Amino acid sequence: MTQTVENLSATLSFLASVEPAARRRLAQELGDLGEQALAVQMAAAPVRTGRLRDALTVAQAISGLRVRVGYPDLKSGRDPRFYAIMQEGGVKAGEKTVTRLNKRKGRTVQKGRVKVYPRSTYIMHWRAREGRHFVHQESRFDQLLIAVQDRFWAETLNDVGA
Repeated sequence: MTQTVENLSATLSFLASVEPAARRRLAQELGDLGEQALAVQMAAAPVRTGRLRDALTVAQAISGLRVRVGYPDLKSGRDPRFYAIMQEGGVKAGEKTVTRLNKRKGRTVQKGRVKVYPRSTYIMHWRAREGRHFVHQESRFDQLLIAVQDRFWAETLNDVGA
């Protein structure tokens, strides 16, 4: 999903030269954009238990004028919302042999100092599911971004008197 941005270095140097007042206003507009994008994602999120929807967040770095909406920390370690990736991208049908510890059935056997539980092995089957895109909604985000850009430049140019 990564896309190259044309003229990235020119854009970054331009943003570095922006006046502090305009930078604060741009940061505020980006915060508003992040909240609007979050509302779009929450409306489209699957709601069985509500955990995926409630875990959507906005992470804003004001110094770098960046906003990340969705699951900004999903790639860091074991996250309880790992299944958001499967909901978003879909799943191919498949099967796999699984061995599980069965702590409910039978007694535990003491073997030395380590407890050994009975194991059960079976083949797990799952059906294919199409992805339900609720985080990546670029077409709707483009509309939000254009509206925020137009409002920002209109207010900034109005303040300057152009």
